[in-house]
Amino acid sequence: MVCYALWIAQALLALLFLLTGGMKLVVPMDVLIEQMPVPLPAVFVRLLGAAEVAGAFGLILPGLLRIGTGLTSLAASGLVIINDRCRDVHATRGFHPCGHSGRRGNPRGVCGLRPLAVGAAGEWPVAAIRAAEGAGPCLVQTP
Repeated sequence: MVCYALWIAQALLALLFLLTGGMKLVVPMDVLIEQMPVPLPAVFVRLLGAAEVAGAFGLILPGLLRIGTGLTSLAASGLVIINDRCRDVHATRGFHPCGHSGRRGNPRGVCGLRPLAVGAAGEWPVAAIRAAEGAGPCLVQTP
């Protein structure tokens, strides 16, 4: 049962980071910078997109191909670091994920739930994969 939950979590995280990273690679930079609440250099945005896409593939491909399965936990760790640093950059520059500037009441607890949920969902596969590495890969065995 844990294997199925792990694969589902990995697939959802991979889809999330594939879409966000792919958007940073495909959308024209002037359109992307217009929509960004925090101005970042164009090269850095493209680098983040490439890292997110690579991490998304790193979550799924090693387990499917059964080659270098230890790389999955490294990919998940890298995506957790990207998520944490992005949250920090947004918080230090006054942008909250739910779109307000922090002046209306104090909904900061609510704003932190989305990055916290993605971070927790990213850290759970890291721990589960590392625990399963000693017992063999969490794969469906074929006869």
